[in-house]
Amino acid sequence: MLGRIVILLFLLLAPALLESQVPNNPLLRLRADSGVVIEDGRVTSWSDISDHGHTATPVGIAPGFIATSDARGEPALTFDQQGHLSLPAIFPTESDYTKIAVVKLLDPDAANNVISGSTTHAFWMGRSLQPKIFHNGVFATSRATVDSGVYFLMIGSFEHARRRGVLHVNGEFAGAGITSRENLDSTLNIGAYGAGNRLTGEITEVLVYDRVLSDEERSTLEDHLLGRYGITSYRKPEPFPFRAFPAEMELIPRGEDDSAEVLIAGFIDDPIWDSIAVRVSRDGVFWKEEVQKLEHGSLSAPFVLQPTIYADTVEFGIRVELRGIDSVQVIGERTSLLCGDVLMITGQSNSIFGNAAATWQSRFARSFGSVVGYNMLEESDTIWGLSRATTGGGAFAVGAWGLELQRLILENEGIPTAVINGGVGGSRIEQNLRDEGDPENLRTIYGRTLYRARRAGVDTAARALYWYQGESNTIDDYYENFRILYASWLRDYPNLEQIYVVQIRPGCSAANPHLALRELQRTLPDSFAADPVPIVSYAPTAAPAHDGCHYGLAGYLVIAEQLYRLTARDLWGSTDTRNIASPTLVQARYGSPDNRTIELLFGPQDDDLVWQGSLLVNDELRLLRDAFLLDGESGLVASGSATGNRVTLRLSDSGTASRVTYVPDVYYPGTTTIYEGPWLMNSRGVGAFTFAGVEIAPYDPSGVEEDESDAGKILRTDLR
Repeated sequence: MLGRIVILLFLLLAPALLESQVPNNPLLRLRADSGVVIEDGRVTSWSDISDHGHTATPVGIAPGFIATSDARGEPALTFDQQGHLSLPAIFPTESDYTKIAVVKLLDPDAANNVISGSTTHAFWMGRSLQPKIFHNGVFATSRATVDSGVYFLMIGSFEHARRRGVLHVNGEFAGAGITSRENLDSTLNIGAYGAGNRLTGEITEVLVYDRVLSDEERSTLEDHLLGRYGITSYRKPEPFPFRAFPAEMELIPRGEDDSAEVLIAGFIDDPIWDSIAVRVSRDGVFWKEEVQKLEHGSLSAPFVLQPTIYADTVEFGIRVELRGIDSVQVIGERTSLLCGDVLMITGQSNSIFGNAAATWQSRFARSFGSVVGYNMLEESDTIWGLSRATTGGGAFAVGAWGLELQRLILENEGIPTAVINGGVGGSRIEQNLRDEGDPENLRTIYGRTLYRARRAGVDTAARALYWYQGESNTIDDYYENFRILYASWLRDYPNLEQIYVVQIRPGCSAANPHLALRELQRTLPDSFAADPVPIVSYAPTAAPAHDGCHYGLAGYLVIAEQLYRLTARDLWGSTDTRNIASPTLVQARYGSPDNRTIELLFGPQDDDLVWQGSLLVNDELRLLRDAFLLDGESGLVASGSATGNRVTLRLSDSGTASRVTYVPDVYYPGTTTIYEGPWLMNSRGVGAFTFAGVEIAPYDPSGVEEDESDAGKILRTDLR
C-alpha cells in the first residue's frame, strides 16, 4: 500500500546478551524499533514483541513517529493529546503488576497518562513532573521530579497482598504508598486514561508484567534501559554519607533558649578528606562555620556537626563541605531552614475548612505533608512546604483559621511556626482514636497525623493542640472517648503545654442533639483540672459569617484572632489577658424574693459582658432574651441586661424553673431556622459559651457572691 511502511529493525550487536537483561515473560512489550506500522506518517498499529502477540491500535488521531529521537537515536512514538493507543483487555485485576515506560514529556501541564486503564488504574504524571500510581485515586507519588523535554525511565509496581505501590524513577527509589482500593479494570491504554487525559510527549518502550519484579530483576532492567536510551541515572556513585541531615524547608523546633541545634551526622569512607565543615548563612549571607577533623581508622570516619540557629524571621542555609589538602567537595546543602514553634490542629471540617480568598503565605509559616481526608496517606508524602488554606485539603493545608493563626503569631511574636493539621470533615470522635496496635496506621486519621508529625521530627516538640470536633457526635460516650484521645495525645506528643477545645455551634447535623455535648465541651477544663496538660475551652459563638455549619473567611479570621490571644497568653506570656476568654457561667441564682429575676455570674471575673439585645437574621428580628430557656421552655424571659461579669434575666412572671439553658439545641424556638444569634459576649466580641440544664440556686438575701476561691470553677450539670 502506498505510503505504508513496516518498521522491523533488529539489533546488530549481541542481541541475545541484551535480551537477557529483560526479565522473562512480560505480559506486554512494545518497543518503537519493532512492530510499528506507519501510514502517512501516523502509527496505525504497534505490535507486541513478547510471546503474547498483542497489538495496540489508535483511538482518535493516531500517534506520530520519529525515526531518530534524542533517546540515543532510537525511534519513538509521539503523542499530542489528540489520540492514543488501545490494547486488548489484558491488564491484571486484583493482582500484582509492574508497569515500565521510557517517556519524554513535552507539556507538563497536560494530564500525561502513560500506561493506564479506563476506570480504576493509571500510571501517569497528573499535570506535574512527578510520576503517580492511581487506583480510583492517587496513592503513590514520586518524591523525585523529572525534567520536561528529557527522556526518563518510570517504573511502578503494585503488590496486591500488601496493597502497596512502589515507584522508581531513573534507577532510584522515588516513593511508595498504600491503598485500600482494588483495581478491577482490565483495559489498557498507552497515552490516555479512558478516552481522555492524554499524553503530550514521546514513548520509546513499554513493558507490563503481571507480577512485581524482584530487586535483582528490576535493577538489571534499569541498567539495560538507562544505557540503551542514554538516560542519566539518579543513582549516586557512592552511598550518601549522612545518617542525619535536615530536609529542605524544615522547621526545627526551638528550645527554651530560643534556639535549636541542626544535627548533621554520618560517616566518610574516603581517607583523602581530613576534615568536614558546615557553613551557615542567614538569608543567603555567610554567618559562621563549624569544622570537625576526620579521624580515619580501620573503619569509616564518623562526624557529628551541630550548628545552632535561633528563632527569628530569618531563613538559615547550610552547606556541608569535605576538605582535603588541596580540594573541597560540597556533599550537602540546604537553603531554607527555620527555627520556631510547632502547633497541631485536628478535628472535623471546621478544623481544616479552607477558603479561596485565604491566599496569604509566608516563608515563615510552614507545614509538612498532605491532608488527604479519608484516603490513604502516601508513605512518600514527607515534604515540607509553605502553609496554605485555599482548599480544605492537599499538600501543606492547615485550614483558614490555622493559616491566620500562623500569620498573627508571625506578626505579633516574630516567631516562625509549623502547623500540622489532621482534620477530616464529617469525622466522629470514634474515627479520630488511636490504633493501639499500629499508632501510625495510615488508614486512620490519628495514624496519618502522627505519621506526618514523626516524619517531620516535631512530635516531641508540639507545644499546643487545637481540637474542633463534635458536630457528627452526640453526648453518647463522648467523654469516655475524649479521655482516651487525651491520653493518646499526651503519649505521642509528650511536650504539649496546652490543649484548646472549641465548643461547636448549633447546626451542621440537625439529626444529632448537641445541647449536652456543648455543655460537656464547656466544662472540660474543670473535668481535666487535675490532669497534666491543661485544657482551655473556647466558644466561637459570636464569630460572623456562619452558614449553619461552616464559616466564611471573615468568621475563620475572627476565630484565629481569638484563639491567638489565648495562645499568646499561655505560651508566650502575653499581658493582654482581659476579655480574651469566652465568658462561662459560674453561678445561677434567683435574684429576688418573688423569683422574678435570675442572676447569672460569669467568669473570668474581670470580664465586661455585652448583652446583644437583638439581631436581624434572615430578615427576622431575633431577641437575645429568647435564647434563654427555663426548664427547656422559651418565652419566659421578658428582658435581660449585663453589667460587668453579671447578667440579669427579668422574667415575665414569678419563676418556678430549676434549670437554665442558653441557646437552644439547633433552631430558634418554634422554627426550623438554625440559631445564629444574637449573642452574649464580652466587650471584645468573644462569645460566651452556650450552656445547658444548669441548676438555678434559690434566692439568697445576701446576693450572688463572688468567692475568689471558686472563681475558676465552672457551674455545670453532669450530662455525661
